[in-house]
Amino acid sequence: MLAAQLPGPGLTTPEPNKSLLSLVLTAPMPHKHNADRLRHIPKMSFKVGNWRAYEAGLCRRGNLTLWTEDAALGDWQSTGPGGQARYTDAAIQTSLMLRMAFKLALRQTEGLMTSVLTLMDPTISAPDHTTVSRRAMALGTMPENG
Repeated sequence: MLAAQLPGPGLTTPEPNKSLLSLVLTAPMPHKHNADRLRHIPKMSFKVGNWRAYEAGLCRRGNLTLWTEDAALGDWQSTGPGGQARYTDAAIQTSLMLRMAFKLALRQTEGLMTSVLTLMDPTISAPDHTTVSRRAMALGTMPENG
């Protein structure tokens, strides 16, 4: 096969009447830029000296502590006609605050609020995701498109 030289090392192309699909790379690929220094980069190592404190710190990572006033829980919700729960603005804002803090969707926020309130006091309930969505729009704390 007759080939013409292209500018650059090792690249050839066929004659003009041949197909350009037969481009050939004749030179091998060069080594990585820092291959000569690769083995000289030391590995980082971390050794735990106090396992008791380290394990206690790992357990504290999963701890969720919320402080609420008794007055806020007392005014959390009221009942409307037919026993339907009506939530105060503080309840909606608390749900939205937890949603933003943990980057949750509205249904996930409802689940988190339900589990937290179940641990605190079984007589009150968490607002459902549709109520939070509608009331957040009315409060002006949630964008309309997302």
